[in-house]
Amino acid sequence: MDDAADDPTTLVAQPRSGPDALAGAIGAAGPGADPSLAVLGDWIARNGTATVLLGPDGRLILMNPVAERIARREDAVQIDASGIHALRPRDDEALQQMILRTARHGRYAGEHGATAMRLARRLGGRDYLVQVAHFGSAPRVGGARHGFVCVLIWDPDGANALDPAMLKAMFRMTPAEIRLALQLVAGKTTEQAAAELGVALTTARYHLARLYRKTQTQRQSELVTLLHQLASSALCP
Repeated sequence: MDDAADDPTTLVAQPRSGPDALAGAIGAAGPGADPSLAVLGDWIARNGTATVLLGPDGRLILMNPVAERIARREDAVQIDASGIHALRPRDDEALQQMILRTARHGRYAGEHGATAMRLARRLGGRDYLVQVAHFGSAPRVGGARHGFVCVLIWDPDGANALDPAMLKAMFRMTPAEIRLALQLVAGKTTEQAAAELGVALTTARYHLARLYRKTQTQRQSELVTLLHQLASSALCP
Protein backbone atom coordinates (compact mmCIF):
# COMPACT_ATOMS: atom_id res chain seq x y z
CA MET A 1 0.00 0.00 0.00
CA ASP A 2 1.14 3.57 -0.64
CA ASP A 3 2.92 5.58 2.02
CA ALA A 4 0.66 7.33 4.52
CA ALA A 5 3.41 8.64 6.77
CA ASP A 6 2.19 12.22 6.35
CA ASP A 7 -1.25 11.29 7.67
CA PRO A 8 -1.39 12.24 11.37
CA THR A 9 -3.85 9.42 12.02
CA THR A 10 -1.35 6.77 10.87
CA LEU A 11 -0.94 4.19 13.61
CA VAL A 12 2.03 2.26 14.81
CA ALA A 13 1.40 -1.40 13.95
CA GLN A 14 0.53 -3.54 16.92
CA PRO A 15 0.52 -7.14 15.65
CA ARG A 16 -1.28 -8.56 18.65
CA SER A 17 -4.64 -10.20 19.13
CA GLY A 18 -5.93 -8.75 22.40
CA PRO A 19 -7.81 -5.59 23.37
CA ASP A 20 -4.57 -4.05 24.72
CA ALA A 21 -3.34 -3.74 21.13
CA LEU A 22 -6.29 -1.56 20.24
CA ALA A 23 -5.79 0.56 23.35
CA GLY A 24 -2.22 1.23 22.22
CA ALA A 25 -3.44 2.04 18.74
CA ILE A 26 -5.96 4.56 20.05
CA GLY A 27 -3.20 6.23 22.05
CA ALA A 28 -0.97 6.37 18.99
CA ALA A 29 -3.77 7.94 16.98
CA GLY A 30 -3.79 10.93 19.32
CA PRO A 31 -6.50 12.82 21.20
CA GLY A 32 -8.68 13.10 18.10
CA ALA A 33 -9.22 9.34 17.86
CA ASP A 34 -12.80 8.15 17.72
CA PRO A 35 -13.66 7.11 21.34
CA SER A 36 -15.97 4.40 20.05
CA LEU A 37 -12.87 2.48 18.96
CA ALA A 38 -12.57 1.38 22.58
CA VAL A 39 -15.40 -1.13 22.05
CA LEU A 40 -13.66 -2.85 19.14
CA GLY A 41 -11.01 -4.89 20.93
CA ASP A 42 -13.37 -7.10 22.91
CA TRP A 43 -15.75 -7.48 19.98
CA ILE A 44 -12.99 -8.58 17.63
CA ALA A 45 -11.55 -11.02 20.17
CA ARG A 46 -14.95 -12.71 20.66
CA ASN A 47 -16.10 -12.59 17.06
CA GLY A 48 -16.57 -16.06 15.58
CA THR A 49 -15.49 -14.82 12.13
CA ALA A 50 -11.81 -14.25 11.40
CA THR A 51 -11.35 -10.49 11.81
CA VAL A 52 -8.31 -8.33 11.06
CA LEU A 53 -8.20 -4.63 11.98
CA LEU A 54 -5.94 -2.37 9.91
CA GLY A 55 -4.89 1.21 10.51
CA PRO A 56 -5.24 4.02 7.96
CA ASP A 57 -1.83 3.04 6.55
CA GLY A 58 -2.97 -0.56 6.00
CA ARG A 59 -0.71 -1.91 8.74
CA LEU A 60 -1.92 -4.45 11.26
CA ILE A 61 -3.50 -3.23 14.48
CA LEU A 62 -4.83 -6.57 15.73
CA MET A 63 -6.42 -9.84 14.68
CA ASN A 64 -8.54 -12.32 16.58
CA PRO A 65 -7.67 -15.97 17.29
CA VAL A 66 -9.76 -17.21 14.36
CA ALA A 67 -7.73 -15.04 11.97
CA GLU A 68 -4.51 -16.27 13.58
CA ARG A 69 -5.52 -19.88 12.89
CA ILE A 70 -6.25 -19.12 9.24
CA ALA A 71 -2.91 -17.30 8.87
CA ARG A 72 -1.03 -20.27 10.36
CA ARG A 73 -2.41 -22.55 7.65
CA GLU A 74 -0.44 -20.58 5.03
CA ASP A 75 -2.84 -21.67 2.30
CA ALA A 76 -4.31 -18.32 1.22
CA VAL A 77 -3.24 -15.32 3.31
CA GLN A 78 -0.28 -13.93 5.20
CA ILE A 79 -0.93 -11.63 8.17
CA ASP A 80 1.94 -9.76 9.80
CA ALA A 81 2.87 -6.28 10.99
CA SER A 82 2.73 -4.94 7.42
CA GLY A 83 -0.93 -5.93 7.07
CA ILE A 84 -2.80 -8.72 5.34
CA HIS A 85 -1.75 -10.14 1.97
CA ALA A 86 -3.10 -12.89 -0.26
CA LEU A 87 -0.48 -15.45 -1.26
CA ARG A 88 -1.53 -15.47 -4.91
CA PRO A 89 -0.30 -12.26 -6.61
CA ARG A 90 -3.49 -11.66 -8.55
CA ASP A 91 -5.63 -12.17 -5.43
CA ASP A 92 -3.36 -9.88 -3.43
CA GLU A 93 -3.65 -7.11 -6.00
CA ALA A 94 -7.44 -7.28 -5.76
CA LEU A 95 -7.35 -7.43 -1.96
CA GLN A 96 -5.06 -4.42 -1.62
CA GLN A 97 -7.27 -2.44 -3.99
CA MET A 98 -10.31 -3.26 -1.84
CA ILE A 99 -8.51 -2.20 1.34
CA LEU A 100 -7.30 1.03 -0.24
CA ARG A 101 -10.73 1.77 -1.69
CA THR A 102 -12.41 1.20 1.65
CA ALA A 103 -9.88 3.33 3.54
CA ARG A 104 -10.38 6.18 1.09
CA HIS A 105 -14.13 6.09 0.60
CA GLY A 106 -15.37 4.68 3.91
CA ARG A 107 -18.91 3.40 3.95
CA TYR A 108 -19.32 4.51 0.32
CA ALA A 109 -16.54 2.21 -0.91
CA GLY A 110 -19.09 -0.09 -2.52
CA GLU A 111 -20.01 2.68 -4.92
CA HIS A 112 -16.43 2.67 -6.25
CA GLY A 113 -15.88 -1.06 -6.70
CA ALA A 114 -16.03 -4.44 -5.00
CA THR A 115 -15.63 -4.77 -1.23
CA ALA A 116 -15.86 -8.58 -1.15
CA MET A 117 -13.98 -11.38 -2.89
CA ARG A 118 -13.06 -15.05 -2.77
CA LEU A 119 -9.59 -16.37 -2.01
CA ALA A 120 -8.58 -19.73 -3.46
CA ARG A 121 -6.84 -22.11 -1.06
CA ARG A 122 -3.56 -23.67 -2.12
CA LEU A 123 -4.12 -26.74 0.07
CA GLY A 124 -7.61 -27.52 -1.18
CA GLY A 125 -11.07 -26.87 0.24
CA ARG A 126 -13.69 -24.29 -0.58
CA ASP A 127 -12.55 -20.72 -1.20
CA TYR A 128 -12.35 -18.29 1.70
CA LEU A 129 -14.88 -15.46 1.49
CA VAL A 130 -13.47 -12.03 2.32
CA GLN A 131 -15.30 -8.82 3.12
CA VAL A 132 -13.71 -5.42 3.77
CA ALA A 133 -15.52 -2.79 5.87
CA HIS A 134 -14.71 0.73 7.06
CA PHE A 135 -14.79 1.83 10.67
CA GLY A 136 -14.00 5.28 11.97
CA SER A 137 -14.28 8.87 10.86
CA ALA A 138 -15.42 9.88 7.39
CA PRO A 139 -12.77 10.05 4.64
CA ARG A 140 -11.12 13.42 4.17
CA VAL A 141 -11.71 15.70 1.23
CA GLY A 142 -9.45 14.69 -1.62
CA GLY A 143 -9.58 10.98 -0.83
CA ALA A 144 -6.92 10.85 1.90
CA ARG A 145 -7.21 7.69 3.93
CA HIS A 146 -8.76 8.04 7.36
CA GLY A 147 -10.28 5.66 9.86
CA PHE A 148 -9.80 1.92 10.26
CA VAL A 149 -10.46 -1.03 7.97
CA CYS A 150 -11.86 -4.39 9.09
CA VAL A 151 -11.09 -7.44 6.95
CA LEU A 152 -13.38 -10.38 7.69
CA ILE A 153 -12.54 -13.86 6.43
CA TRP A 154 -15.12 -16.60 6.43
CA ASP A 155 -14.08 -20.23 6.08
CA PRO A 156 -17.00 -22.20 4.54
CA ASP A 157 -15.35 -25.43 5.70
CA GLY A 158 -15.09 -24.26 9.30
CA ALA A 159 -17.89 -24.96 11.76
CA ASN A 160 -16.72 -22.16 14.07
CA ALA A 161 -17.60 -19.32 11.71
CA LEU A 162 -20.81 -18.72 13.66
CA ASP A 163 -20.75 -17.60 17.26
CA PRO A 164 -22.95 -19.96 19.35
CA ALA A 165 -23.60 -17.15 21.85
CA MET A 166 -24.94 -14.99 19.01
CA LEU A 167 -27.27 -17.77 17.83
CA LYS A 168 -28.56 -18.25 21.36
CA ALA A 169 -29.14 -14.54 21.90
CA MET A 170 -30.59 -13.81 18.46
CA PHE A 171 -32.81 -16.86 17.95
CA ARG A 172 -33.04 -18.42 21.42
CA MET A 173 -31.54 -21.63 20.06
CA THR A 174 -30.95 -24.49 22.46
CA PRO A 175 -27.50 -26.15 22.62
CA ALA A 176 -28.82 -29.08 20.56
CA GLU A 177 -30.21 -26.72 17.92
CA ILE A 178 -26.93 -24.78 17.78
CA ARG A 179 -24.96 -27.99 17.25
CA LEU A 180 -27.24 -28.93 14.35
CA ALA A 181 -27.06 -25.42 12.87
CA LEU A 182 -23.25 -25.51 12.90
CA GLN A 183 -23.27 -28.87 11.13
CA LEU A 184 -25.63 -27.58 8.46
CA VAL A 185 -23.66 -24.40 7.82
CA ALA A 186 -20.53 -26.55 7.43
CA GLY A 187 -22.23 -28.25 4.46
CA LYS A 188 -23.61 -31.40 6.12
CA THR A 189 -27.00 -32.86 5.19
CA THR A 190 -29.51 -33.56 7.94
CA GLU A 191 -28.62 -37.26 7.75
CA GLN A 192 -24.88 -36.55 7.97
CA ALA A 193 -25.40 -34.11 10.83
CA ALA A 194 -27.45 -36.65 12.78
CA ALA A 195 -24.71 -39.26 12.35
CA GLU A 196 -21.99 -36.79 13.32
CA LEU A 197 -23.89 -35.69 16.44
CA GLY A 198 -24.86 -39.23 17.41
CA VAL A 199 -28.61 -38.59 17.42
CA ALA A 200 -31.51 -40.25 15.64
CA LEU A 201 -32.58 -38.78 12.31
CA THR A 202 -36.03 -38.12 13.74
CA THR A 203 -34.42 -36.07 16.53
CA ALA A 204 -32.38 -34.06 14.04
CA ARG A 205 -35.50 -33.40 11.98
CA TYR A 206 -37.34 -32.27 15.12
CA HIS A 207 -34.56 -29.77 15.90
CA LEU A 208 -34.52 -28.67 12.25
CA ALA A 209 -38.25 -27.91 12.37
CA ARG A 210 -37.67 -25.79 15.47
CA LEU A 211 -34.83 -23.97 13.72
CA TYR A 212 -37.19 -23.11 10.87
CA ARG A 213 -39.69 -21.57 13.30
CA LYS A 214 -37.06 -19.65 15.26
CA THR A 215 -35.32 -18.23 12.18
CA GLN A 216 -38.54 -17.66 10.20
CA THR A 217 -37.31 -19.87 7.37
CA GLN A 218 -39.18 -22.64 5.58
CA ARG A 219 -36.53 -24.74 3.82
CA GLN A 220 -33.10 -26.05 4.73
CA SER A 221 -31.49 -24.11 1.87
CA GLU A 222 -33.08 -20.91 3.16
CA LEU A 223 -31.88 -21.62 6.70
CA VAL A 224 -28.32 -22.34 5.56
CA THR A 225 -28.28 -19.18 3.42
CA LEU A 226 -29.31 -17.13 6.45
CA LEU A 227 -26.58 -18.71 8.58
CA HIS A 228 -24.01 -18.10 5.84
CA GLN A 229 -25.03 -14.45 5.67
CA LEU A 230 -24.67 -14.09 9.45
CA ALA A 231 -21.21 -15.63 9.31
CA SER A 232 -19.86 -13.83 6.26
CA SER A 233 -21.55 -10.45 6.36
CA ALA A 234 -20.87 -9.40 9.94
CA LEU A 235 -19.47 -5.86 9.92
CA CYS A 236 -17.45 -3.97 12.46
CA PRO A 237 -19.78 -2.19 14.91
